[in-house]
Amino acid sequence: MPDMPKEEASPLFSNIWAGRQLGIDLLTEGVGAINPAVIKYLCNYRYPYLQIINPESVESEGFSLNIINATSGGMIIDYGIAVSVSLQNNVTSSKKTSTEIQVATVSEIANLIATKEWNVVELISGSDLMKRLLWTESQRYSFTLRGYEPTEEDSVFLNRLKSLIEAGGSSWEKRRAVDPNKVVAVAASG
Repeated sequence: MPDMPKEEASPLFSNIWAGRQLGIDLLTEGVGAINPAVIKYLCNYRYPYLQIINPESVESEGFSLNIINATSGGMIIDYGIAVSVSLQNNVTSSKKTSTEIQVATVSEIANLIATKEWNVVELISGSDLMKRLLWTESQRYSFTLRGYEPTEEDSVFLNRLKSLIEAGGSSWEKRRAVDPNKVVAVAASG
């Protein structure tokens, strides 16, 4: 994980949620300006998140709320026609890195999308790595992801990932969806 931008080196930010009790004026006092670099750092490394919706949903489907305990330690919130997740960097007491936690969580979200049989997903918002990982999983599961334009770097990332998987003796196959409460990666046959 990269270092926090210098403008943000304050003990108040060691626990941003506790700092909110102080009020926004006190939270930023003595810190200097909160700039885009600080916000990007917090979103990408301390509090990664993802918000998606099924744009093909019908409003009459009703509202349901399902909280799924992800194997990564976070909670995936399934609203029926939308899904969100927000992770803290200390979401689990294991020795997993923030990147490993994000990879596992997005994989579970992609499995949930497949379970729900969504053909199209619209990305509302998310941290950089979570968006890239969702795009990668959309390639594996063959669902359309709206709201994200992959970069050349994303394509290189995807090709490298495919190569690493195949070099390890596996193949880049679609995985079938399983019960989202018991997510297990299973290679598709055929």
